[in-house]
Amino acid sequence: DAGKTSSGSTGSDEDRPVLREEGQRPRTVNKEHQDFAKLVDKTYNDDNSDLGEYKYQSSLYLNLISSLLTGNMFGTVKPKEQNKNDKPKLQYYQTDTQDIFSIRGTDDVEDLLMDATLVIQDSFRDIIQNPAIAEKEKQLIKYIRQHRRQDKELILTGHSLGSYHINNMHSKLPSSRVVGFAHVGFNVAPKSIVYSYDKDPLYRPTGKPNHIVLKKPAPSFFHNPFKQYHSTKNFY
Repeated sequence: DAGKTSSGSTGSDEDRPVLREEGQRPRTVNKEHQDFAKLVDKTYNDDNSDLGEYKYQSSLYLNLISSLLTGNMFGTVKPKEQNKNDKPKLQYYQTDTQDIFSIRGTDDVEDLLMDATLVIQDSFRDIIQNPAIAEKEKQLIKYIRQHRRQDKELILTGHSLGSYHINNMHSKLPSSRVVGFAHVGFNVAPKSIVYSYDKDPLYRPTGKPNHIVLKKPAPSFFHNPFKQYHSTKNFY
């Protein structure tokens, strides 16, 4: 984008996310979390290049459409062969000390159908669960367990629907550190950190101290709230 620095940020202090916490001065999202947001951005773009110390390892593609559209909601979600129209649900990066699994949010028809079911779950505070979502998370967890290095720190990061997933998955991967952006839904794992903008159309107050609400002024009266407050680029 025009005006961006090589690191992906705008370089303007007023455009950077400002964190409001009771009893603290405003501050920006820390550098490590900004890097995680960049990794999720790369997952959206199917970009398998390295990002500084974060070395790309592999990607996971899942075939969810059959279980969502055929009524076979309990059917197995399976990895699929990549074609030019596929985008990964997850990318895996390594540093010398960390394993980072980046899970993207909504970007295709399958994800939109997942989002539609979240509207229902959101209404019932996640009491009702879509089996297809549970099956997708099962496949994500299986991939993470197969690829992670046991002697390295495990980090799960995700945006929007991806943040929803990693907070659900934390109970099955309790040693993981969870960092989510533009979080959706009410479920926030106890040891996670999730970010939302107060003007994000999908933001839902959770009352959790580890759900951090960011604030920045609208650029103009007429603006796209998803672009200005929900997209990954707002977090770095």
